[in-house]
Amino acid sequence: MKANVAPTQRIHLHCFTGTVEQVVSWLETFPKCYFGVTGMVKEFDNFQKTALRRIPKGHLLLETDAPYFRARQASASTPAFIGEVAIEVSRIRGKTVEEVLEFTSANTRILYQI
Repeated sequence: MKANVAPTQRIHLHCFTGTVEQVVSWLETFPKCYFGVTGMVKEFDNFQKTALRRIPKGHLLLETDAPYFRARQASASTPAFIGEVAIEVSRIRGKTVEEVLEFTSANTRILYQI
């Protein structure tokens, strides 16, 4: 991507499940990179949880990836499950759900200029 994408390009890394090293590398190369976290966060291992904690709050997004990554016993995911993603992210990051929803909503508006 370095050869074809400007470092100033806004990027949404969809369904991020990576490592701290990946977070650092993406942000060094593309400072306007945002990391989307889905319901898969409930299955994160310790390395992924550590990476989630290292994502600066100004670069984190919440996703449901509807209809995939369903929550609970639902047959499919819907945007209505975004709260469950926020709850798990708040637990891992040691923040309130309200704080997580506030800064991730602001990030979405910045990334997509809405």
